[in-house]
Amino acid sequence: MSNEHLGRVKELEKQGKFALVAEEYKRRVKLGIGDQADAHQKRGRALARIGRYNEAFDECQKALALDSDLHLAHGVLGDIYLQRAQYDLAEEEYLTALRIKPEDVASLGNLAHIYSRQENYEKAIEMCKKGLQYQPQNPKLRMALAELYRCQSHFREAMEQINEARKASFSFRILFHTVMILVTAVLQYNEKLNPGIRTGISAVIYGVALLAPSFLSIPLGLVVLGFGLVLIFVYPRIYTYKGKEFKVYILFLLYFLHCAFYWSLVFLLRPRLIAWWLSFD
Repeated sequence: MSNEHLGRVKELEKQGKFALVAEEYKRRVKLGIGDQADAHQKRGRALARIGRYNEAFDECQKALALDSDLHLAHGVLGDIYLQRAQYDLAEEEYLTALRIKPEDVASLGNLAHIYSRQENYEKAIEMCKKGLQYQPQNPKLRMALAELYRCQSHFREAMEQINEARKASFSFRILFHTVMILVTAVLQYNEKLNPGIRTGISAVIYGVALLAPSFLSIPLGLVVLGFGLVLIFVYPRIYTYKGKEFKVYILFLLYFLHCAFYWSLVFLLRPRLIAWWLSFD
C-alpha cells in the first residue's frame, strides 16, 4: 500500500468509517498489493468494528493461514469469541496474541474482563497491572483495575486508581465509578454497624424531619432521596431466566416507601406537630 493510500486508511479509521476501511483492504487483496496476510487481518478488524463478525472471522482465518504469527488477527478472533461469550476460546486467542506481542494492551484488558466475569479477580488484576506497565496513563485500564479492587472491597486502592484515571482525562464514566466505589463502601460499613446504631441513625434522620426547621429537614430529605436513587440504579438484582440475565430494580419499591415516609413526616406530620405545640401557648 502506498503512503497516500496508507494515509487515507488511517484518516478513515480516525473518523470511524470502518466500512470504507474494509473496502480499502478488500481492494488491496483483490489487486494483490503488498502484504496479503496483513491486509486480511486489518480488513477483519475493520469488519469486526461494524459488527460483521462472520466476515471478520473468515478474514482473520485467511490471514493466519498465510502467517500464523499475526497478533492482530488473534486479537480480533478473541474479540469475536468474547462477543459470542465463548470465553475459553477468547482467552486462548488473547494469550496467543500476547505470546507474539507481550505489550498488546488490548488483549491484556480483554483478558482482565474475562477473568473478572469468572470472578478470578487476582488474575484480572494481574492483567491490568501488566497493561499499565506499557500504558501507565490508560484511563480504561485504571477504571477496570478500580472496579476489580471495588469488588474485593479494597476501596482505598480503588480510589487511587480512579484518581490516576482522572489525571489522564475526566469523563462521566470516571464519575460513575467514583460513585459506585463510595456507595459500596458506605453499604459495607453500614452492614458492619451494630443494629442498635443503625436504628439510632434512622431515628436521628426522622427526628430531624419532624423537629428541625425546613432549612435542615428538606435538604436532608433530598440527600436521602438521592442516595436511594443511586442504590436503585447501581445495585439492581440480577435474575436469570432461560439463560438470559435481567436487571430487576427491586430496591425501587423499598426506597420509594422510605422516601415517601420521610416526606410525609416533613410535609404532613411536622406542620400538625408544630400547630399542636403552639396550641399550648
